[in-house]
Amino acid sequence: MADQPPAEHWASSVFPELLPELAERIARCLDGNTIAASFRGVNKATAAQLRGPEHTTIRLSQPVPPPAFAAHWLAPGATRGLTREQRLQLVSLTAASGVVANLKVAARAADCTLPYSIFVDVAAAGRLEACKWIRKHGMRWRNPYGAVAAAAGGGHAAVCEWLLSLCPGCWTWPVAQSLAEAAARGGHAALADWLLQWFEARLPAATDSGDELPPRGVQVWVFIGLAHGCDLATLQRYWERWASVLDAIPHGMQRLLGAAAGSPTPDWAAKVEWLEAQGCPRSVEAAKGAAACPDAPARLAWLRDRGYAFGRLAFYVAARAGSLEAMQLLRPTHGPIPFNGGNDDVGAGRANDDFDALEQYQEPAEQSDTMMEAAEAGRPDILQALRDAGRDLTVRHMRSCAAGAGRLPVLAWLLQEYGPDRMGLDEPLFTSAAGSGSVYGPASVPRYSAPELSTYAARLGSVELLAWLAETFGAEAMWMHTALLAEGAKSGKVELLAWLRERGCTWDEDVWRAAAGAGCAEALEWLAEQGCPMPEEGEPYAAACRNGDMATARCLRRLGVPWGPPGGDCRRQAIRCAPLRMLRWLLGAGCRLEPSDYTAARAADPASFVERLEVLALLEQRACAAGGGLPP
Repeated sequence: MADQPPAEHWASSVFPELLPELAERIARCLDGNTIAASFRGVNKATAAQLRGPEHTTIRLSQPVPPPAFAAHWLAPGATRGLTREQRLQLVSLTAASGVVANLKVAARAADCTLPYSIFVDVAAAGRLEACKWIRKHGMRWRNPYGAVAAAAGGGHAAVCEWLLSLCPGCWTWPVAQSLAEAAARGGHAALADWLLQWFEARLPAATDSGDELPPRGVQVWVFIGLAHGCDLATLQRYWERWASVLDAIPHGMQRLLGAAAGSPTPDWAAKVEWLEAQGCPRSVEAAKGAAACPDAPARLAWLRDRGYAFGRLAFYVAARAGSLEAMQLLRPTHGPIPFNGGNDDVGAGRANDDFDALEQYQEPAEQSDTMMEAAEAGRPDILQALRDAGRDLTVRHMRSCAAGAGRLPVLAWLLQEYGPDRMGLDEPLFTSAAGSGSVYGPASVPRYSAPELSTYAARLGSVELLAWLAETFGAEAMWMHTALLAEGAKSGKVELLAWLRERGCTWDEDVWRAAAGAGCAEALEWLAEQGCPMPEEGEPYAAACRNGDMATARCLRRLGVPWGPPGGDCRRQAIRCAPLRMLRWLLGAGCRLEPSDYTAARAADPASFVERLEVLALLEQRACAAGGGLPP
């Protein structure tokens, strides 16, 4: 048998002049997005060689070669299956990459007004040029507080400086505190210092009697932030400057030490020891800080050995962090959680009794918030630990939170632990209906919790949760009615809409309005194909206008959805809510405005992103062209 010729190396057709090992080294130097979007497409051999998930996954928050990005997202139907929220997520992730060319493509593909939240996300990523582009092309906003805080927390000085220059008259000492503290907690001491200096040069020193924080009050919170985010050397340097301001707030020294105990820096223990040596009293603040950390059990054991009290609230902090082991350390053996966390020896570091009184006051709210967060996070193990510790859990709240987040494991746990009676499945949500015209059925028929849970599941687009509810309680208990299908349309998921229709769920014009609010073209097209009754009043366009969603408005027009009558909802919402670009399109696409609409435009309270003066000028121009001008 003749010897088979050796297989040709995959790189021979890509880099024929290089040795195979050099070609492989070059490939290893390329970033994952370049390999996935461009390099794998050179030939079949390269694609076969680089077929692992690390070579086939494109991360939008990282730079993508612009030609490949544009080829994908500007292709017809590229965003057809995405809701408005998902299209905006595409823009946000792309902007975070810092590639402005791709940002422009993503915004074009999304085809809707960019909200302020995207601006905040991009500021947090420190992408100055992307910030400038979004400010020019996105929603109008009054001040950039949230964006500056996000940039400060990320240590992005250039973005902070640019944002501060935009609104020179809207800055106060409370804002100064929040920004500098965010920078300090992020470990950016130099930026925190710069921010304080920037504000001190522009704001008068406030007094204790005023509404604004005095500079000492600002400094102490920034100092506490530094103890959390910076290393020991930085903390020592600022101690020399700011130790005297710790009395500006109650228990300033204890809070400083607590911030160090919860610090993400490797030298957190050294910071705690050093602050103890400077006279900072031991208190329950340290346990609260440590309980939130990934290594909470080790930190808590270390603090306990040093005589720290645990208090009441650290138990809930650990629960919210999802640490069962830390909860076990903090859990009392019986009865309410005592001030020392169940330890007989409170040690020499027992905190001031004021902390005990404060924690007693805060405990009910902390317990309730922790319970609801665990249900929303899908953590039945945390809920079980809370229950084992004797905490009172409100089944109704847990049920609603779990269903609202689509957490099937929590709902199953509630049913197992409490049964249908305690879950409220035998209790009507309303003792009587508003009347026989109720969408939920005749007045004599009570409405149960199963429909409530079904509503949550439909809104999330969770077929899995709906199927579980139908199997557990029976489809007849879920009230397969139009309102349920309308809630499902808000998810924009065709699979869920089809599942509901297959099980007899009725529909009407309201489903179109809900689907238009979600902004998924695929769902709207499915409704048209399946024959869902179209509304005659223009409500879907109104929903698109409220969202500044051009893509959805175009889709509705393409599907033949009526504008509605003159003076109707579509016209009113277009005047009040539609951005200038969208209003131009509506008028050009055949949405006529009557004289009464122009009058309403003058009296309207416009949405935050509407260019008010430009809109009025456009409307007057259209009215004059029609022969008259705006009515008086």
